[in-house]
Amino acid sequence: MRNLRDLKSRYEFQLDNKQLVLLFAGMVVILILAFILGTLFGKNLYSMKTGEEAAPAVAEPAPEAPAPLAAGTAEPETGPVVIASPEEQEKQRLMKELDAQKLPSAPPAPAAPAPSAKTEAASKPEPAAEPMPAPVSGAGSWTIQLVASQNREEAEALKNKLLEKKYDAYLVKVEIPGKGLWYRLRVGHYQNREQADKALRIIKAREPQYQDAFVTK
Repeated sequence: MRNLRDLKSRYEFQLDNKQLVLLFAGMVVILILAFILGTLFGKNLYSMKTGEEAAPAVAEPAPEAPAPLAAGTAEPETGPVVIASPEEQEKQRLMKELDAQKLPSAPPAPAAPAPSAKTEAASKPEPAAEPMPAPVSGAGSWTIQLVASQNREEAEALKNKLLEKKYDAYLVKVEIPGKGLWYRLRVGHYQNREQADKALRIIKAREPQYQDAFVTK
């Protein structure tokens, strides 16, 4: 019994408060490290399982590009058809007439050889161009309207060109309700409709850009 007491007293030890705190802190640190390592290992294991179960992604086919149009084929229009107003139609027609006047003249033809005496005798003189009927002044006379425009500068330019060609051209300013101010380009004053019609035929033959001209009062 005495030997047992001696052995117990030999191996008996005590811990003070400081040693207890350090022991407790060490155990906390060990628990924290064990928790962190367990979390990382669990994440790696989960990612490996999900990577094996996931099927490989299949690339979605790209949409087919529309077939190119053949050369010379116009692309179909899908927009709404816009109908031009009478003013726009009149402007377009007037611009076309101006463009027709600006067309370059044809190159001069090569000089023909001098005709012989027999050729001169056989040839006949060409008939002279039909003269324009002489216009007369006075209210209510017949006249010829060539074009109408809302642009005064364009109308004045057309009138001046006709005056240079010795036409009796003038402008008539008219206010049309709902359409605004228009400038009517007219030529001549005639006593009757027959003379005005004859003058209209001559003007259309000499000035092809005024094919829409008409006789009026």
